[in-house]
Amino acid sequence: MIQQTLYDSAAAWVEGYLSLVYWRRLGTRHVWCPKWWAHPEAVVRVEGMWRAWEKMRQADAALGIASWFTEVADPMMRELLDPDGPFKGCSPDHHRSKPETGMTLPVSPVPACLTGV
Repeated sequence: MIQQTLYDSAAAWVEGYLSLVYWRRLGTRHVWCPKWWAHPEAVVRVEGMWRAWEKMRQADAALGIASWFTEVADPMMRELLDPDGPFKGCSPDHHRSKPETGMTLPVSPVPACLTGV
């Protein structure tokens, strides 16, 4: 049996829930980008938060949302809102469209002997 979600997508959840209940004063301590969906790390984190929220609210009506805040939202939002996090250079009025250079993790090809190829 597939359980219905309250929101159709992470984007709908951000607009209809997260943005309304997770208040922070934005500035030097907390940074958020209105175009959060243009930041790959933020997209993955928000998607995970939304899916966990949907699951936890259904699994335990009494403690699910409280657990979601302490186990999922608070640690994820600390990372998202961190001034050196994925929204570095953004503000409520400005989206940094080009990432800083050197921001991606360096990666070398995996040797064939380790991939089983």
